[in-house]
Amino acid sequence: SRLLDGNLGYVRCTSFSSGADKWFEQEVVKYASARGLILDLRGNTGGYVGVVQNCLRSIFPGVLEFGIFVSRSGREKANKLKGRGEKAYQGTLTVLIDERTASGGEIFAALVRENRRGLLIGSTTSGQVLNSRDYKLPHDFLLSLAFRDYITPQGIRLEDAGVRPDIEISPSINDIRSGRNPELTAAIGRF
Repeated sequence: SRLLDGNLGYVRCTSFSSGADKWFEQEVVKYASARGLILDLRGNTGGYVGVVQNCLRSIFPGVLEFGIFVSRSGREKANKLKGRGEKAYQGTLTVLIDERTASGGEIFAALVRENRRGLLIGSTTSGQVLNSRDYKLPHDFLLSLAFRDYITPQGIRLEDAGVRPDIEISPSINDIRSGRNPELTAAIGRF
């Protein structure tokens, strides 16, 4: 993370692995007085649902409908989160996403959009949201078995669909070769 010109906080989160929520909360708190906050979830491969929930608490002050998990047996489990109240970042928020944003990163982005908490910039996410467990098999093989699906509070199934950005921007080959970052540039330009 870093402070950008114009008093804008920038936090890049590449996964919601164990411990990422503690780090994320510290970084968001660091920019509490920033004019705006840019959360970069490009390439975020997801992680643990509890970590995603804790990270969301850092940017939502009140109660948040997290969505519904549907198991293979069809049972649904709705979740609500309690935000961090006055400790939550309450300034202007922009989230960067791309086609490599998956799983928990997609849930995070969808909830930001559905709650009108911020603007999404980038390209449509991967649409890989099923919760799965890994099982070791003989000869060093690994089986990843999906056991539940996720539906947003507004009833949207993200699997195979992904999350579309509010402002669609994808880097060109020339952008990549030149080290330009058009998504970040667009995010900075909105402040």
